Order: sequence, then C-alpha cells, then structure tokens
Amino acid sequence: MLTKMNALRLLLQPIIVPIRKWRQRRERDALRRAGKELNINPTIRVKKTCYGAGDGEWTIANCNPKVVYSFGVGKDIRFEVDLLKHFDTEVHSFDPTPRAIQWITQQKLPSGLTFHPWGIANYDGMADFSLPEGHAVSYVMGETMDKNKHGGIVKKLSTIMSELGHSQIDILKMDIEGAEYDVIKDIAKSNLHINQILVEFHHRFLYINLEQTENAIRLLQSIGYELFDVSARGLEYGFVKKSV
Repeated sequence: MLTKMNALRLLLQPIIVPIRKWRQRRERDALRRAGKELNINPTIRVKKTCYGAGDGEWTIANCNPKVVYSFGVGKDIRFEVDLLKHFDTEVHSFDPTPRAIQWITQQKLPSGLTFHPWGIANYDGMADFSLPEGHAVSYVMGETMDKNKHGGIVKKLSTIMSELGHSQIDILKMDIEGAEYDVIKDIAKSNLHINQILVEFHHRFLYINLEQTENAIRLLQSIGYELFDVSARGLEYGFVKKSV
C-alpha cells in the first residue's frame, strides 16, 4: 500500500529524475575539466532503455534477455525486479558480503530471481571483503581493515556459468567495487558468450586511476564490444557485442 510520501515521490518522479541527471552531468563535466574523469563517449548508437531507479538504475541496449547475471546486490534489487516485470527472463543475482546476504534473506524475491551468496573474481576460492568507514553497504575485495573484514566465496565467471548450466549470458551487470578490472581481464581470456556487459567503474577510488578504466574499456573493445552508453554521472558503462 502506497504511503502519502511514496505517492508524492511517484508523482514528482518525472521532474526529479531529469534534474538529478542534469546535476550528475554537471558534476561529471566539472571532473572532466579538472582531469579527474574520463572524456569517453559511446561509439555506437542503439535503441536503449533504463531499468531500475536511483543508484539501482542501469541502461540496456534493447533486447529480449533470457539470462541475466547481476553481481553486486547491496540492498538494491530494483534493476533485477524491473527486468522481471518487463521480460520473461531468468535473473541471477550475486553478492558474498554479509550485509547484502542478511538483507536479501529478509526480502520476498519475485519469481524468476535467484540469489547466490558468491562474488565474481578472476579465480575460484575465498576472498576478504572489508567495509570502508562511512560506507553503508558495499564491501571492497582485498582491503585489509581487520575490524570490518569478512570472508566470502568468489568464483570465475566461467565456473559460475558451468555450475548454473548456462552457455550464454544476455546481460552481465557488475557493480563490484573495484574488482571489475581483474574480472574483465579474465573475461577477455575466457571466450565466453556474453551479449551485453554493464559495469560500474571505480576509478574515483583513491587507489584506482583513470588509466585502469581506459585500459579496461580498450580491452573490451578489442574483443568485440562497442560502448553504447555512459551514465549521467559517468561511472556506469554499457557495452554490446558487435554481432548482437
């Protein structure tokens, strides 16, 4: 049942969302001028649609996805739920971190959404995750802050696809707090069938630089992906396989 506040938010959403994106673009452009953000634009024009909302919003190239993998749940599955409202699809979400696991076990997941308490990495095994001070949900893999450290299972994408019985992924979404760079290198070596890759890059983290994101983008382009979308805030990127 909608509360008055939620009803008001829905009513104002057509006004609030464009304003928010305009502010994000202004902030991104200011960072670009300061040399702290990439100046990279889409290389291909496609029909595309946004799903989810707020920080849980992602843009996909229009398609009819049958298998979706979403890595990095946190406390937000609006993207996954929105896809299930629009498509007859199979969505698998993944997060090995304790707060995400605790939160999602308290949710009533829609039919078609399966949660796995694993992370993605460039190896199969265990990883340490730590929660940076002041961050509500998202753990960072490989940090060494002992007071917030937790172990979690991680697997290569090829391993996960084999275990779940998938030969193809239509949409791969990754918001994995800096681990995306090693994962992209592993994907490039693995010859996997992935139609779209949506990734949030974390070059604004202090220990990650712009060059790492530039190299990751070039690597994806070298294995046949075109950049079709860059979000208003300049962190979420969408790539589509040329043959799709």
